[in-house]
Amino acid sequence: MQRNIFLFNLFVLFLIAALFSSCNGFSSKREKVEYSESLVRFIQSKTQGLAIDSLEALDFKRSVTESDNKDSSSLVAYYCVLGDISAKYYDRLNPHSEAYYDRALELASKENLQIMKVWSLVSYAYYFYTFRQAERALPLFMEATFLIDTLGEESVILPEDTFKKLGFFFGTIGNYEDAISYLEKGERYATILEPQERGMLLDNLGQYHLYNRDTSTALESFLQAESLALQAKDYVRYGKILGNIALVHLGRGNYKEALSLVDRDLLYSEAANSAQNTMYAQILKAKILLKMDSVAQASEMLSKAERYADSKIYLKKDVLRISRLKLEIALREKDEQQELLVRRKLELLEGLVADLDGEMTLLQSKWQVDKEKKQRELLGLASDYQVERYRRVVLSGVVVLVILAVFIVFSYFKRLSRNRELRYEKMVVELQLKKIAVDKKLSTANDTLGAYKEYLTEKNKQIDNLQRTIHRINDSKSYYLEKEKGLLQEILDSHLLTEENWASFRRSFDAQYPNFYLNLKHDFPELTDSNMRYIILTKLGLSVTEISNLLGISTESVKKSRQRLKKKMGDRFREFEQAIHQ
Repeated sequence: MQRNIFLFNLFVLFLIAALFSSCNGFSSKREKVEYSESLVRFIQSKTQGLAIDSLEALDFKRSVTESDNKDSSSLVAYYCVLGDISAKYYDRLNPHSEAYYDRALELASKENLQIMKVWSLVSYAYYFYTFRQAERALPLFMEATFLIDTLGEESVILPEDTFKKLGFFFGTIGNYEDAISYLEKGERYATILEPQERGMLLDNLGQYHLYNRDTSTALESFLQAESLALQAKDYVRYGKILGNIALVHLGRGNYKEALSLVDRDLLYSEAANSAQNTMYAQILKAKILLKMDSVAQASEMLSKAERYADSKIYLKKDVLRISRLKLEIALREKDEQQELLVRRKLELLEGLVADLDGEMTLLQSKWQVDKEKKQRELLGLASDYQVERYRRVVLSGVVVLVILAVFIVFSYFKRLSRNRELRYEKMVVELQLKKIAVDKKLSTANDTLGAYKEYLTEKNKQIDNLQRTIHRINDSKSYYLEKEKGLLQEILDSHLLTEENWASFRRSFDAQYPNFYLNLKHDFPELTDSNMRYIILTKLGLSVTEISNLLGISTESVKKSRQRLKKKMGDRFREFEQAIHQ
């Protein structure tokens, strides 16, 4: 106990000294952020409306970068802004933009300009993201988020724009929680934004809530964005928001309301000559019309959308979406020739989209994000600002020696804790992979009762193994990990027979034993759905323990189910048993 008090006192001393040493650096850090942001805004204002040739001229470069030679921050800002402008000018991936971004990052890294580096990384990553190169954007975005975490949110310049871009990217690769988190941060800083910019941010925030199946919050964001877009007279964005609200109604089955909204979306998009928004609205309208069985009108919409999508190399994913809807139409109309043509196009497109940011690439990117986040947590690298702070403490004399001792002790226990966490996470991943392998094996096997019986047997083995593992963890020094995270219990719960799994299993069972279910319900109408689950699993020869594992109940509950059935059947119990086993 005394040892713990001693360590605690040392730790308090460490915090006091660290706070003292960091006070001097706080104002200078804030000044660096303000200085960096002012440079970027200055160069952005000076480059606005100028031709690319003028921006690249040596005289112009000198005029915007030589006003303050404190460091190369102005050059980093200049090259990044030039990268952004040339990307808009060429409207595609191009070596000019990439050379500018590379120069900016090289300078920022060379001179350890961490604040400018974060902004440069996000700008470069967003360039790749804009042109559907998610796999090239990913490492840049990941490095940016790592730096933001280590430097602190207050070190981000143009936070309303930076967090918006991070949110867009993470939303695109399916990490909707991260996307919402970053966009909400952007919204906090959006008070300086014009209504047009805030409207765009809230519109995208609504989209990610919608993808996360939170339609109420999504609709709330869309309605706020709608008001801001009207206030700003941004009718292109207004039309797009109407389309997003239409998506909410489409998901709720309000097809007429959805169609009315998307028609207004088309009206505004076409009036503003926004070809891409028009294309998206046409695709959405086609989906709604198909739901309403207006096949001819849907086909007409898709043809219009396809003409524009085919003209842009970075819209191959949208061409793929259009082709899938056209295939649905061909199948409905039983047009074999059209079906063959569309299938050939789909085969080609799926290969092309995989090289851009198709569904498979997005899935891989999502896994890579999760993997890199874990690696980042395990590495625990200190930032240059932390190193600088510790160096100041070391120079403080006697206090530094005490701090160093505390740091060593703290690190030792932290390392022990981290090793336990690493072993725990490794165990979780291995068990998850085993479950995925069993589920995958079932999905690729024939939908037969034999396959399901093998699947249920394997699930029972995994459930038994999980239960033993949880008991072992709870009796070890790592008990707090399962108590806090509950990941093993989540895997255990995921093994239970869900309604979807049960419905699929029922189809296979009915195929093996036709009319068994209906005849038994007809002869014994008092049987409940719960009774029928117990009866079917018993008929397959599963033991009491195996049934309890799959249903997530105790073995005693399973035994009581049989006793209650016997009591319910009364004199007809023998007839009931014969009906089951015939």
